[in-house]
Amino acid sequence: MDIGNLLKAEIDKKKNALDLKNRQVEEEPRVASSLPAHPEQGEKSSDMLDLTQNNGHKAENASNPDESTLERLRTRPERIERAIEEDSQVSIDIDPVTIGDSERRQELSMQCNIYIHDLLKDWSNREYQPHLLPETAKCFFPLLVRLRKSNLDLDLLTSLATVLYHLQRDEFQQATESYMKLSIGNVAWPIGVTSVGIHARSAQSRIQGDHNVANIMVDDRTRLWITSVKRLITFRESCSVGSN
Repeated sequence: MDIGNLLKAEIDKKKNALDLKNRQVEEEPRVASSLPAHPEQGEKSSDMLDLTQNNGHKAENASNPDESTLERLRTRPERIERAIEEDSQVSIDIDPVTIGDSERRQELSMQCNIYIHDLLKDWSNREYQPHLLPETAKCFFPLLVRLRKSNLDLDLLTSLATVLYHLQRDEFQQATESYMKLSIGNVAWPIGVTSVGIHARSAQSRIQGDHNVANIMVDDRTRLWITSVKRLITFRESCSVGSN
């Protein structure tokens, strides 16, 4: 073999070796990228996969409501009808003795709820500022829900019931004074009723007021339904003037 063939064979040998080395270098990142740099990363990847799968199952369950949800939907008309029947048996005449009595909180809450509904219904049947009615009803919605559930703060319930108590008797000045106490955070009581119900603090301290924040400043929902109470007072007063 002459020198030219030897050189050619050596060049081909080195070229093949270089090509093999280049292929190995190119394949190493691919292998490395498919493996976790640390065993914990592999566990985290497995956890993420399980979480993704679980979320997928939850999404499927969300699209298929359980039997209890379906049963509530099926029985909803009956429950509404039963609630309407129960409400019709509740007297809306507020007894001042029940105001502030924690043991009769549910009874008083339902009376306030139904009486506000009656006032809004009466408003809708009259020509009195119809543009204000939808907004007023909307503002009362959170309050009516809390009254239905009987979970309105007892201070607020006491003052609200006092306002409504005076409205039922067309005592508009007393209703307005009670509304002012409700707004600024004092507890309003019917005249002559100062020592019933709430035992956590004395009635006298509550009447004088020991709140640092006015009720209308608590949150937007509370502010809106409290200001809507003033609209009910104005509405009832206008009805009284119109009937005279």
